[in-house]
Amino acid sequence: MFSSSLTIIRAYFAVCTFRLGPQDLPAAAAFFFLSLILYSLASAALALPVRNVPGALLDGALETTLLLAITWGLLRLRGVPARFRQTGAALTGTGFLFTTVALPLLYLRTEYGSEPLAILVIGLLVISLVVWNVAVMAHILRHALSASFPMGVLLAMGYIWLITTAMTLLTPAQAAA
Repeated sequence: MFSSSLTIIRAYFAVCTFRLGPQDLPAAAAFFFLSLILYSLASAALALPVRNVPGALLDGALETTLLLAITWGLLRLRGVPARFRQTGAALTGTGFLFTTVALPLLYLRTEYGSEPLAILVIGLLVISLVVWNVAVMAHILRHALSASFPMGVLLAMGYIWLITTAMTLLTPAQAAA
């Protein structure tokens, strides 16, 4: 079990370091659903500071659903819906890794938010993660849609904007219980 988990994490990391594309990931349903679950749970963990546990879990599921709906729509428009599982697994698997790395930084920002040096260092690390995440999403989308890298960057930024806007409208922040 541990060996297979490590293999999955390595595959996500290989996509994050541009050594693999979504087409190199397994198209197996189990791999796809595991990626969705991991991403949903990581997204829920991000929502915990402002949501109760059921609300955070709902946020994670909703964000995952939005990501997959946009992916499905783009792949259908491009005429390559058969790439859905691998593209979805790549986006959610790499999203899980980025969120897992960002979580401690966001909690540290809350803890040390009044110290200027901590704000600067944590802020720079978070910005670096966001830029890297956009580049990885662009890499995945360019392969999945047979598009250029600049088009992938535009689509990745569009994904982030759409999902952020939709989540803001659909799940207004509330105090954690």
